[in-house]
Amino acid sequence: MGYWDPPEYFDEAKYPEIDAETDTLIEHLVGAIKEEYKDVIAKESDAYQNLKASYDSLRRDLKSKNSDLLAKDGLIETLNKELAKKKMEHPSFKFNVGDTVYFSTVAYNSEKKVFCPRCGGKGLVTLDAETNNLPADITDPVTYTCPDCRNSTGSYLYNKAKHFREYSYYNYYVEKGTVLKIEYVIDEKNAATRYFVKSATRTSSYSFAEQDLYETFEEATPAAECNKELSYIEACNNVGIAPNLIATPNLINKEASSDVKLTAL
Repeated sequence: MGYWDPPEYFDEAKYPEIDAETDTLIEHLVGAIKEEYKDVIAKESDAYQNLKASYDSLRRDLKSKNSDLLAKDGLIETLNKELAKKKMEHPSFKFNVGDTVYFSTVAYNSEKKVFCPRCGGKGLVTLDAETNNLPADITDPVTYTCPDCRNSTGSYLYNKAKHFREYSYYNYYVEKGTVLKIEYVIDEKNAATRYFVKSATRTSSYSFAEQDLYETFEEATPAAECNKELSYIEACNNVGIAPNLIATPNLINKEASSDVKLTAL
C-alpha cells in the first residue's frame, strides 16, 4: 500500500470469531461486576429500608405531636377569648355613685414627733467636764454631733447615721364622704376598681380602692386605729426607739363632733 492509498480498516465481517469472543468477555465482566456488588447493593438496600422505617416513625410521631400542639393552641385561644370577655364584662361594684361611704384619713394638724434617744432631737450631744470625767485641761462642756442620728432630718440619713434626729407621726380618724365617680381599669395583668369620693367636711375628693371604703362608721373605725398605730410605729422605728402602743393617740370621732380635738402622746 502506497503512501497515498486509503488505509485499511478492520472489517468485523471478516473476523466473526473475534466478535463472539468480545461479547462473551463483556458478559463475563458484567456478571463479575454484578456478583461483586450484589452484597453491597443488598446491604445498602437494608440500610435504606431501616432509614425509611425510622423516617416514617418520626413522621408519625411529629404528626401526632403537631396535632397535640394544634389542640393546645386551640384551647389557649379559647381561654384567652373567655378571659378577654370576662375582663370586658361589667363588674359588680360594692358601692354606687351617690352612696355614702366611710374611710380612714390622716389629721395633718395632729402632727407629733418622737426623737433620737441619744440627743433628744437636738442633733448634738454635750458632755460636762466634771460629770463625764474629761481630762483636767478640759473645763468647758464639749459639744459634738450625735453619733447615732448624725443630725439627720427629712428623708436622708447623713454619714452612716443609725436613724433620724426626729420623725413625725399622725392621728387618723374616720371621715364620711359621697361616691362621685367609679373607674374600672383594665391592663394586661389585672383589673381594678377605683372610687372617687367627695369628703363631707372638706372641699377635696379622694381616690380609693374598694377595700379601703366602708358602709358604716363602725366598720371604718378599726382601719383608722390601725393606720394611727402604723404611723406611730413607723416614727419610732425611724428614730431607734421601741414603740409604746399603749400611748398612741386616741381615735378622733369626727362624726360626733365638728370641733375636733387631737389627743397627743
